[in-house]
Amino acid sequence: MYFKLNELEKVVNTKVYDEIHKQEIERTIIFRENPIFMSRARIEPSREERKIETDFAYPIKVKEEECFFCHPNEKCSKFRHENLSPIYFLNESVVFSNLYPIDEIMGVVVYDYKRHVVSPLELNSSHWRDGLLLVKKVFESSGKKYVYNHLNFGPKSAASIEHFHGQFICSNYESILTSRVRENARKLEVSPRLALKSWIEALDEKGLILKRDENTSTYLFVEWAPVFGKSELVITSTYHSNLGEMEDLEIQKVAEFLELGSKLFFTHVSNQFTIINVASFKSDEFCNQFRIVARAPLEQGMKSWEGFLELSGESVPNILPEALAQKLKNELR
Repeated sequence: MYFKLNELEKVVNTKVYDEIHKQEIERTIIFRENPIFMSRARIEPSREERKIETDFAYPIKVKEEECFFCHPNEKCSKFRHENLSPIYFLNESVVFSNLYPIDEIMGVVVYDYKRHVVSPLELNSSHWRDGLLLVKKVFESSGKKYVYNHLNFGPKSAASIEHFHGQFICSNYESILTSRVRENARKLEVSPRLALKSWIEALDEKGLILKRDENTSTYLFVEWAPVFGKSELVITSTYHSNLGEMEDLEIQKVAEFLELGSKLFFTHVSNQFTIINVASFKSDEFCNQFRIVARAPLEQGMKSWEGFLELSGESVPNILPEALAQKLKNELR
């Protein structure tokens, strides 16, 4: 199959009334359909292309000697599942149980517990790789069907502001996002893997691929029709459906792209973000995805995707994906 992006885009020219200057202003609004998620993106290129920066001050750093994540053996909760060891270590990374799990197996992955790390920008690809390898090991031992690995960075992201870490779930239940991708592929009468591979080919023609590794079929790209906000970076492996079945070389490439993608996103898009893992069960015709999207706490303290800030009168920048891709490529040269 082949996606024709021009058939998935609608450009609307409209006018709005500027209350400050008491005049009508012409606006161009671009609507883009995302056939993978069956979602619609709304982009206004005429808006400012600034980075999203929510003013916040980090809390006073928890002292290293008091930080739970710096002393996982002594201070952190342990796995109690019969198939799992209480705690897992690999170089500077560690995995242990969440204190308040929402599934039978819910863990915390600290990418560097030997240093008091507050920001993911302090991590290198080896930290990301070791964290992913530990999550894979727990998943393999768990006997569960699915594994999802998510991360938050920014204010109101709980203990992540004290020491950066991620959370993962090993479950027998399919996530809503995975179900959505599968159902949409069924409507297209193809497998989810073929649909995403075809989508990547279409985005490649638009110049949205930032990095690729042909040996592992791993990509870092700017989403043409963002799903969760106005700008998204995506790391995907088209060979495998989840972290548990990836080979070491593939995990290494995913780790390199996570390191690069998080730094690019922080520098050019938003000073706070969430990484969402969309995955399926082993041997499924699915592509594992990590989607880096902006997170934006409201003034009232609620957490929301950036697109909903407008409901609270917040200003949300709109960066045309093609323009963002070009800006990031210029930096990578």
